[in-house]
Amino acid sequence: MVAARKLLRRAGRDRAGRFLVEGAQAVREALAVATVHELFVTATAAERHPELVAAARADGVRVLPVTDRVAEVLSDTVTPQGLVAVCDLLDVPVRAALVGPPALVAVLVGVADPGNAGTVVRVADAAGAGAVLLAGDTVDPHNGKAVRASTGSVFHVPLARD
Repeated sequence: MVAARKLLRRAGRDRAGRFLVEGAQAVREALAVATVHELFVTATAAERHPELVAAARADGVRVLPVTDRVAEVLSDTVTPQGLVAVCDLLDVPVRAALVGPPALVAVLVGVADPGNAGTVVRVADAAGAGAVLLAGDTVDPHNGKAVRASTGSVFHVPLARD
């Protein structure tokens, strides 16, 4: 749990190569396409989303029951949903993101608000973009608020930082 808590900060995410995914929709998307290492789940969330707990176990993900207090510590939201997954970072090299070449690429430069970054990722996904490039001093797309704002789109569009 201590290692997972460190993933709330960018330095911790970069060092570990992992990030936190919170909430049923994001966890569902992560289980479908990402490498998920652990799933922290409260009793209430396990009752509400038994299919996610079952899918995690079927994929060999360590499912760790936690209290509401622990869920709060792992969350950066006011009202935690009780489901937090630890996933590998999704970044790909710029060359890999632009292989093809994609017909549409969203480029974020100097975006400081994680909610805005997540929204751009979501819109890029909806518009059929082949990649999202984050350049310069742009917010980390694995920030909890950015991941939530993307509503799972971080798992559908290649992300590259430079």
